[in-house]
Amino acid sequence: ALRRTEILLSFDRGTARAGQDKMAQARRALSLFQHHDGITGTAKPKVVRDYGTRLYNAYKTCNELTVSAIKSLLDGGNLVPYNLVSSRGGFDRLEEYAVIAAEGEVVVSNTLPRRVESVQLLAVGTDHSLEVIDTEGHQLLQQVEPRLELGKLHTDSKYLVFPTDMPAVSLQTFMLRPTDRETAATVETYNGSPDPKLAAMFDAHSVGADCLDIVIGSSALSLVIECTSGRLLRISRDGLTVEVIQEVILYTGKSGTYIFLPAGDPKQLHGSSARPKIVVVKGPVRHKAVVYLSSTLTLTYSVNLLKGEAGQYIELEMLTDLKVSGDLAIRFITNIESGDSLFTDLNGHTIQQHKFKEKLKTQGNFFPMPSTAFIQDSRTRFTVLAREPHAVASLSPGWLEVVLDRRTTVNDDRGLGEGITDNLPTPSHLRLLVERLAGPTQKQQQKGRSGYVVEYPTLGSHMAHQALLNPHFVVYSPAIKNASASRFQQLMKGMPCDEELVNLRYVNPITSLLISRKLGHTCNTHTHPSLTELCAGDENDPARWFVGDVEVRDHPMSPLHEPAAGNQHRPNEFSSYHVTFPSELN
Repeated sequence: ALRRTEILLSFDRGTARAGQDKMAQARRALSLFQHHDGITGTAKPKVVRDYGTRLYNAYKTCNELTVSAIKSLLDGGNLVPYNLVSSRGGFDRLEEYAVIAAEGEVVVSNTLPRRVESVQLLAVGTDHSLEVIDTEGHQLLQQVEPRLELGKLHTDSKYLVFPTDMPAVSLQTFMLRPTDRETAATVETYNGSPDPKLAAMFDAHSVGADCLDIVIGSSALSLVIECTSGRLLRISRDGLTVEVIQEVILYTGKSGTYIFLPAGDPKQLHGSSARPKIVVVKGPVRHKAVVYLSSTLTLTYSVNLLKGEAGQYIELEMLTDLKVSGDLAIRFITNIESGDSLFTDLNGHTIQQHKFKEKLKTQGNFFPMPSTAFIQDSRTRFTVLAREPHAVASLSPGWLEVVLDRRTTVNDDRGLGEGITDNLPTPSHLRLLVERLAGPTQKQQQKGRSGYVVEYPTLGSHMAHQALLNPHFVVYSPAIKNASASRFQQLMKGMPCDEELVNLRYVNPITSLLISRKLGHTCNTHTHPSLTELCAGDENDPARWFVGDVEVRDHPMSPLHEPAAGNQHRPNEFSSYHVTFPSELN
């Protein structure tokens, strides 16, 4: 939220000047949270509440300033009512969607420096049928599906799902208008009868006990789920099929607040009770399968039926509400011959290789995963991208497991003085990628399986992860403006696809500070055609990244180094520039 707000305020400099003090407070709240007890949650309850309250207030401030910037950039600051499509009611509350009950406008903002394809959700009242129209008057592909959240069906509303294709750093308006041609998704229920209210709202039917494996997705990307247990079995992408057997496990033992001490093998939660209820939703925009493993654990697999980047990965959303002591994890068992190697990121920048060491036991082979982890052999890579930090391990060749949540009553005398029992319903957002590699690299051939090698994410993995961490910001207005008015604003032309826009921060009435990073990525992969098209015609001159005439000069982060000539910095290096905007923006 902070990055998104700072980027938009750089183009609405009036709001930026008025909100300088508020932005400073938001930055301080985020900086305070970087304390190690804030990151891990190992703090007294009153300290946790203080962290949460400060972060939540900063979150609200950023949303308010973002809405003000959108009003100014699209409507010149007119008093147009804009409401958040989704928001949180408190630091200890989950994100909730506001129900749209009438026609109006939806404004979508993209703060990534490239074209981004994604899928948007709107909660629409069940008594209303709406269609989405773009700025040129064309109806978008869309579907209507049930709202299945927290294991419950929302009977007062439904999801309106539609794709967007947003240019780099831009705002775009979409119209919501009444329609009698609503495209409803089909709904199938496994291992139980459909909810009567669900059957009344949608064409829902149940599948018998002698069911076949569930297949969702398209010919380009699909996954298979076992209907009797809800386990993922395999993933297929562009002719490449990888066995990916998913298990949900619980480690128990003598783990304390700071120390992970599992006792033996974990407990398998799949198949430990009756068949889980599974709801499968299929429409023209996306397919999804919701697996209710228990009243406190839900898994949702989604596949977007799009040809671009949003159709190249699998979304996995999990909601856990841990009530028993232990460490809850999800394990993926693949047929990839990864040996004893696991790769994780270091704070989202570089990749580190880890080797499994049997003498360290289970607890010594878990590592931090701020955002990315993958295993691979010479031909295939399996990548897990995360919106939230996790712990990760590869305890056997082809395995990758991610810790989701933990709870313990044990005080291990390391400083907190109590266990961790204040668990709340916790969402985890993962993206799963299966990628075909071109073959072993020269370094891999030289080092062999026993040596350490330098690896990088693929460019497609970078794109998917940036979109995961920086989702579009969406607001709704019940007012409909003049159709002839400008309802689209492109604020930047874009940056090279291997450049990351870290931040664009307002400095003074005419200047902003641009911070970018050169992405380190492997070329040892088959590039998807959509990515090749996206990267065509990249411009390396920072002044040409912007719309209009701006002056850009190098601003070295350290006075000990001279600026690199011609933007020739190396992978994983940061660069900074002073950007001077024309006076009409002020």
